[in-house]
Amino acid sequence: MLIAKDNQKEFKPLGAGTHVGRCCGVIQLGTITDNFKGEEVTRNRIFISFEVPNELQENGKPYTIGEEFTLSMNSKGNLLPFIESMLGKKLPKEETKEFDVFSLLSKTAMLNVIHSTPTAEGVVYANIKSVSPLPKGTECPEAIIPIYKFNYEEDFDPEFVWAMNEKTSIFKKITRSEEWLAKGLVRPEPQDNLDKM
Repeated sequence: MLIAKDNQKEFKPLGAGTHVGRCCGVIQLGTITDNFKGEEVTRNRIFISFEVPNELQENGKPYTIGEEFTLSMNSKGNLLPFIESMLGKKLPKEETKEFDVFSLLSKTAMLNVIHSTPTAEGVVYANIKSVSPLPKGTECPEAIIPIYKFNYEEDFDPEFVWAMNEKTSIFKKITRSEEWLAKGLVRPEPQDNLDKM
């Protein structure tokens, strides 16, 4: 007999509930066109990540969780209310005109996490329902994950993207964005292959 087994590892999401988190990454995904409610919508998107240092995975690394936003401080968008909830204050009008999202890096927050409805394959995902400042007296452990950031200007580093798993939604979105495609980048050959040439 020759037995083939399903050796895919079981995906375990971060538990639902409230968690202490620290903003560990901000990624500019880029300008992406998606189908939204039957219409094509083009938006400049970002992804904000948090580490949850009190919740460790089986490999000893902390869970991470993030949220995608349109890069806009418009009052009708989802980024401005998220930032104000995270900081626990209403931003002055002048700050909402131009806000450096990278300034959120290393800041702590209380994350309210909920679970999605199981997919057809039975997979459940953890999502950030809301954020708020840490309650008085609550502390966040020291950072475990090094801070990372990515955009298409001063912090542009294609190696950051090439190091990602190609199957992740972040990799797929970055590599089909207008900014990435405009650079005409080609994935370099693995070093092992170059050594054999």
